[in-house]
Amino acid sequence: MKRIILAFFYLLLLVGISFSVITASVGKLQASNTGMVAAGNPYAAAAGAEILEKGGNAIDAAIAVSLALGVVGPYASGIGGEGYAVVSFKGEKIAVDFRSSAPGLASIARAAELGLKASDFRTGPLSICTPGVLAGIIELWLYGGSLPFAELIAPAIRLASEGFEVNYTFASTCGGSYDVLLENAPGFLKDGLFAWEAGDIATNPELAETYKYLAENGPQAFYNGALANKIDALMQSKGGLLRKSDLVNYRALVKTPLHGTYRGYDLFVPSIPVVGGPYLLETLNILEHFNLSAFTWDDPLVINIINQALTFAMIDLLSYSAIRLMFMYP
Repeated sequence: MKRIILAFFYLLLLVGISFSVITASVGKLQASNTGMVAAGNPYAAAAGAEILEKGGNAIDAAIAVSLALGVVGPYASGIGGEGYAVVSFKGEKIAVDFRSSAPGLASIARAAELGLKASDFRTGPLSICTPGVLAGIIELWLYGGSLPFAELIAPAIRLASEGFEVNYTFASTCGGSYDVLLENAPGFLKDGLFAWEAGDIATNPELAETYKYLAENGPQAFYNGALANKIDALMQSKGGLLRKSDLVNYRALVKTPLHGTYRGYDLFVPSIPVVGGPYLLETLNILEHFNLSAFTWDDPLVINIINQALTFAMIDLLSYSAIRLMFMYP
């Protein structure tokens, strides 16, 4: 029987059952003798482990991890963003596509009317699309979640309210965007005014209040309710194109994962519009024609073989995928 590898992108979901967890921190890993939670930040990993301790399953833990990352790693995650999940749960495999979508007002005709070019939509209010993270969380939660949403978001609320220790990445990333944050999102700065330093204890009261609102009203309240009204008003005041109607109409998509193989393993990865999955599969399909184990890891020939496999897969990606649009317009 073929062994199975599940490639998880953006959201890592591990098969989970109810159990008592004794966590041991190893970098960004929280583990027990029956399961583990991996995340891009140890606070987020701990949030997932906490949910497992309470009897939650892998989907519950992954949701808690995602919400916590929005607090401790907002530069790479958050409820204003997007993502894709590949899930193996109770013998079934699904993919949830919660990539962001363009607002209804964003069109070539409108851009021409306003005298805008593609580069004008890459930063600032015009770059904001319809967020998908919470819609993805809704689909995952309805599919296999076992705990109330309020419990899953509780660790993130605590982090935003009580604080967490700032690491170098948080400090340098927020510091690199200091002017933008000061003008648009001072809640991500120290006391709303200053850049963070590694070792500081950061809180985000405004984000905590937003999370509390979602805990009380459910994640769907982001798309249809008082919060959606505030987002609409903010976008109009800033000249953005996102409207409440975009939020109301947004839906995450449940799909079948893209399936491939490599040397007897089954791989399940995201499909289009995520391009990393197909790119990975094609690269591996090329490489399995070579006996890589016959080389040392630093042999110039094997490095060249891997480089050529990556290059040919990228040529196909740019030739047949929508990613090439990124390079076609100024």
